[in-house]
Amino acid sequence: MKYRGIYFSFLIIAAISIPLHVWLLTDGKKHYFEEFLVGAYPYVVAISPLVGLLLGLLDVRLSSIVLRRIDEAVLELDAPQILEAQSPYISKGIVGLGLNALYVLGEESIRGVILFYSKYLFKLSTLSLLLTGTFLFFFVRALPWYLRLVKLIDDFVLTVLFLMGGVLSAWIAHAVMNAYILWPLVKHEQINV
Repeated sequence: MKYRGIYFSFLIIAAISIPLHVWLLTDGKKHYFEEFLVGAYPYVVAISPLVGLLLGLLDVRLSSIVLRRIDEAVLELDAPQILEAQSPYISKGIVGLGLNALYVLGEESIRGVILFYSKYLFKLSTLSLLLTGTFLFFFVRALPWYLRLVKLIDDFVLTVLFLMGGVLSAWIAHAVMNAYILWPLVKHEQINV
């Protein structure tokens, strides 16, 4: 994807600017800003690493089941697309995992601000918020459609985490999940260098 660098930069800027944006738009009203950061149930932050690890396990398991059922010719055609989505992180080692965590902060901040404003400005129901958060990144992911379907489960859980525990919970869980998924690839890349 030739626009990957632009998209990555956009998410990094979002990671830095969206919490500030929420604070400014809510006129610094502490309860709105706190709700955005840690949600209605701040203790969810404490369990978010475990949720992220379980999501990583589930993601790897479901992805491997799906990949075993896909025709080898299709997999061969889609392999460059899958590798391109992972290569900015695995080729940089542990620094790549840190970059991915920052990238994920931008993604969760975008999801969070859309859900936050959908809840307060558009008064969407909980079901509508869940659907919005779950399908928000479905069409922009640089993955084949059959792997995007697996990501819907991740996105649903991350949406629930945001609605309960704010952007901090969703970010921690997402970063842990991606670290779990990417770490074997990072180690393999380091061994082969």
